[in-house]
Amino acid sequence: MDVVKDLDLRTAIVRGDTGAGLGAHRRTYVAVRPPSRRHALEVIGLLLCAMVAAIGTATGAAVLVIPGLAGALILGVRLLCEWTRLAYLNGRDRDTRLELYDGGCVAVVGGRARTIRYDSATVRRTVTEDADHHAPDRAVHPYTVTDIGGDPIVLRHTIDRCEEWGPEIDRAVTAAQLPRALATLESGGRLDFAPFWMTSTEIGVGHRAVSWARISGIVVHKGWVSVRIRGESLPLESLPADVIGNFTLFRTVAERMRTAPAARP
Repeated sequence: MDVVKDLDLRTAIVRGDTGAGLGAHRRTYVAVRPPSRRHALEVIGLLLCAMVAAIGTATGAAVLVIPGLAGALILGVRLLCEWTRLAYLNGRDRDTRLELYDGGCVAVVGGRARTIRYDSATVRRTVTEDADHHAPDRAVHPYTVTDIGGDPIVLRHTIDRCEEWGPEIDRAVTAAQLPRALATLESGGRLDFAPFWMTSTEIGVGHRAVSWARISGIVVHKGWVSVRIRGESLPLESLPADVIGNFTLFRTVAERMRTAPAARP
């Protein structure tokens, strides 16, 4: 991306974010540039196969012509398919970028700037950590995040350094929404993490509820979350963690309520 186009895009992002109150700019992530080394090796292999076939043709050695032509054909088709795919991806992701701010981020996908506020966004991600991690950062991308209009936007690993921005967005959303969530419970309100819901005294799913004192743990194993009940073999519910919006917030609040002095058996 040239300097003039980069400045024009940054200006458009800032103008699009006027009034959103995202605070100071922190960092920028741009689209991943596909590696070229493997392609260079395949081009070299194609040239070598063509050379072998040419030598076989010149010397009348069919033993060289046949494998040379076969290798050149296979590598040529692979290169054509790969270059077609790269042309499509480069066109799709040419202007893709992610601008992180203190209070949210702006994602530019398909030439459109989308504003995301940490204090109102819903994050869905595929969780891979096991039961021994209660504040994990590892996740499988993509992340699906709602913008200020409530519409989902998919942030993929085609944005560079997804191992940085993904957990950072997840942590920031949790930090921004945790105080309000705890205040809601303390005031007698209810939080919905569909299909789960919780109050200051119990956690439930559908019409079934269990007091916090009976909850032994929120266990994640191979992408599934189980709310374990003390003294029972079957959990309250077990389901894929990626169906729970703001899963990290859900787990943080649940662990606090479960381990609070009032909830201890």
